[in-house]
Amino acid sequence: MSRGRGAISGEPNARRERVALVEFVDGLVRQGKSFSGHERHCFFLNTGSQTPGFADASAVTGFDYSDDGRAVARVDWDHDGDLDFWIANRSGPQLRFLRNDWESDGGFLSLYLIGNGTTSNRDAIGARVEVVLEENEADPDARNLIKALRAGDGFMSQSSKWMHFGLGSSPGINRVVVRWPGGEPETFAGMVPNERYRLVQDSGRPEQVRMERLVRLKPSRQETPPRGDTGRTFAAFRVPVPNLAYQTFGGTTTNWFAQAPLDEPGNPVLLQLWASWCPPCVAELKRFATQEERLRAAGLNIVALSIEALDGNAGGAEAASRFIRSIAFPFSAGLATAAVADAMQELHDVLFDMHRPLPLPTSMLVDANGQLAALYKGPVELQVLLDDVANLESSPNELRRRSVPFPGRWIP
Repeated sequence: MSRGRGAISGEPNARRERVALVEFVDGLVRQGKSFSGHERHCFFLNTGSQTPGFADASAVTGFDYSDDGRAVARVDWDHDGDLDFWIANRSGPQLRFLRNDWESDGGFLSLYLIGNGTTSNRDAIGARVEVVLEENEADPDARNLIKALRAGDGFMSQSSKWMHFGLGSSPGINRVVVRWPGGEPETFAGMVPNERYRLVQDSGRPEQVRMERLVRLKPSRQETPPRGDTGRTFAAFRVPVPNLAYQTFGGTTTNWFAQAPLDEPGNPVLLQLWASWCPPCVAELKRFATQEERLRAAGLNIVALSIEALDGNAGGAEAASRFIRSIAFPFSAGLATAAVADAMQELHDVLFDMHRPLPLPTSMLVDANGQLAALYKGPVELQVLLDDVANLESSPNELRRRSVPFPGRWIP
């Protein structure tokens, strides 16, 4: 009984440890870390020898991108008799197509299996296929071509169900023996190289298939865009923003939604983090000051909060106050507290899966109901800001449309 009680009492601790480990790994991923250290896709060439057996041909074949590789799927996409590759990555670009343009004099055979649905599944998953070449028929020690049809043959990937056999310089095919998932062997004859056949269980004869790829893919160079800290995100689904307090340059404490009672809608507010030593911040605040009339007409209030007093630097607070006075800033301004900075960072982390420190300036557009409507990392263009304010009360479809960075077709 004591061992039983010990096991039971230990389970919550083990559960907490597992949860803590998952949260730790999840936190690393959200910081942009890699599960595998930016593992590149690899291509190994079978040399046909005992040692080393395989040679790393990743670079010469074009697989050696700096992507954080995940999945690989094989398919003869252009129907030219060799296998092409679709590769997926955790980082961008998340999908690449590698067309195989290797010129070879060797032949191929492509087979598509269909089970009878009774002794074998219709997809014939689990079937074992042996291709007996003519040159091997009289040689009992010859190596025939053998493959098994599998599902889920790679990490997060599934290759084509077409079974591809490279025939090399073999003059012909003697027969194909299929051992179906139920265990019954069946022989198919009459096939020639460089063709595609459908093999239906219990039919005893191959069906030749003619295929044409209607979709034409043009090669292009995929350049990884430089990562930046600027951007605009319009929220289709909004989260509440806490009404936190900050200190004005006059020494009083107030809340950033001070223009209306908490239980009544107010005006939209642009909350901004800035610093006087930040040139983009200075330029943006000057632009807001000169465009007061347009911003007021849109019903927008601005609360510009300097971060320069977060470390207790009185000189920084004075520099921020001096700059605000020098431009006669007509909107609300003051000093951000640690609670304000933390809240804005947490709001960012709610919107984005990747958790990165906020740049300067960072602005958040809060609607009349105190909910986060848009996030601007870096300076925001005045017209973009005014357009976003004008569309705060748009229809759900319009809000969704404005939330994506490029046009597209929505799938219901």
